[in-house]
Amino acid sequence: MSEKQIRQPSSDRGTISSPPSPVMQYQKLMDETNSLRNELITARNKNKDLQKIVEQLKAALATARNNAASVPGYYPVHASTTIQNELDQEKAKNKALEQRTAELEAKWSSKQDEFLSIIGVMNRKLESCERAKVSLEKEVNKISYQKRGLEKKILSLQGPETALVCHSVDWNMDANLWTQTNEFLENSNPTLTLWAAETVESLTNQLKDEKKHLSRAKDLLVQHQDQLTKLITALNKPYSCRTIISSDTIEANEVGETIETLFQKIQSLQEGLVSKDYEINQLKTRKAALEIDNEKLGILKSQVIVYRSDYLAERKTRETITNDRDRLIAEIQLLKEENKQLSMHLTAHGITAPSLTGTRLAMRSERKIQTPPPHVPITTVSMPDVNPGISEPLVCPNPDCKRKFDSLEPLQYHVHQCLQLSD
Repeated sequence: MSEKQIRQPSSDRGTISSPPSPVMQYQKLMDETNSLRNELITARNKNKDLQKIVEQLKAALATARNNAASVPGYYPVHASTTIQNELDQEKAKNKALEQRTAELEAKWSSKQDEFLSIIGVMNRKLESCERAKVSLEKEVNKISYQKRGLEKKILSLQGPETALVCHSVDWNMDANLWTQTNEFLENSNPTLTLWAAETVESLTNQLKDEKKHLSRAKDLLVQHQDQLTKLITALNKPYSCRTIISSDTIEANEVGETIETLFQKIQSLQEGLVSKDYEINQLKTRKAALEIDNEKLGILKSQVIVYRSDYLAERKTRETITNDRDRLIAEIQLLKEENKQLSMHLTAHGITAPSLTGTRLAMRSERKIQTPPPHVPITTVSMPDVNPGISEPLVCPNPDCKRKFDSLEPLQYHVHQCLQLSD
């Protein structure tokens, strides 16, 4: 291994040990920000003084106007005009100071952008330092490995006789070869030891230099990290611009008040969040109740379908019953007319009631034989075989009533009333 290959890592020292330009830029920017802060403080103090003067001039102008209103019209009012001119001048100065403050704030924003760019550059420098650190560690490991190999070679060269004795080899050589090898070893041993010592010393010196360089790079890396953390905390801090630009107690109080108002807003928002959570829980319970009601509604729908089918069947039966009722009413009306005709016929011929009932029943039986009705007959009268002159009691055709009567007229009246009531 040659000296060029051993001393190759030392060529990168100049790039790492060079002074970092971002630090200088950072110091420059800090000086400029301090100067800007001082200028802004003076400008704000002047602005406050000018505001006080403007207020005094406004008060003087108001008093002058009041005095001018009390004085007659021909009296000259030069005082108010001079005060107005002074007020305009102070307003112009105030406007100039406001423009100056706006320029300073714009300059501060540009400087803040420069800060951010420097932070990016420092991040890149940190990454390059990390990469250089890793490469240096690799080189150190490589050099230490080479050093161990050279130390092993030195040990093997310093004691060749002991090494030869230690090997259990049968040296079957002649005396000339043995003497030649001994002479070669004696002649080459000091040169080899000197070369090995020089190489070891050079490697140790290189290793020391590399360790110093590595420690220097580590210190620089720590400094960059500290500066970066300071910048990040300064940028992430609330109201950092105001605290950097100005250290005025009034503005500090204003910042404290704004922070208190923000804390109050956060508290109110947290209370609103708790109330919203309570409303959400109520809505969840209501949703669960509605889901249970929905399940019940499914059961109720099936019941409604059953009830509807029952209702339709009942409606059909009612329609059939009403049709039967109408048919029965029509038959009763016909029977009433026949009864009237028969009663008139009987009264005209002077026939008594028992014979009337017998003849009526005989005529009805004949009519039933001729035209039998489709349903149950209205009257169920059975003629006795033993004595045809005596009749059985008449029964109401309504199955719910089944009331018995002795004569026909009360039966007719009752049938009419019973059917009317069943409507």
